[in-house]
Amino acid sequence: MNTKELILAETFCSSHEIAFTYICTLRDHGFIELIEEQEKVFIKPDELPKLEQIVRFNRDLEINLEGIEVIFNLLQRIEGLQEEKRHLKNTIGVYK
Repeated sequence: MNTKELILAETFCSSHEIAFTYICTLRDHGFIELIEEQEKVFIKPDELPKLEQIVRFNRDLEINLEGIEVIFNLLQRIEGLQEEKRHLKNTIGVYK
């Protein structure tokens, strides 16, 4: 991937006033994927919404990483159920 499309992790950390080690902890817990190139650490643009949501959960709501993991698992289950519901509605619509 072209580094011009990536966000420098240090820039994200300074703009959100968080420590770089926090980003590394999120990576270690499997929340986000970081890319290391040319001795620099980058974040994919599609990871930003999730990363910003994690930072808000942690900072604003004071939810720890274990709680955030539970929230994201529940959100994934909800998305799956919504997709299943859409599929079933479409299937029923075919038989009407």
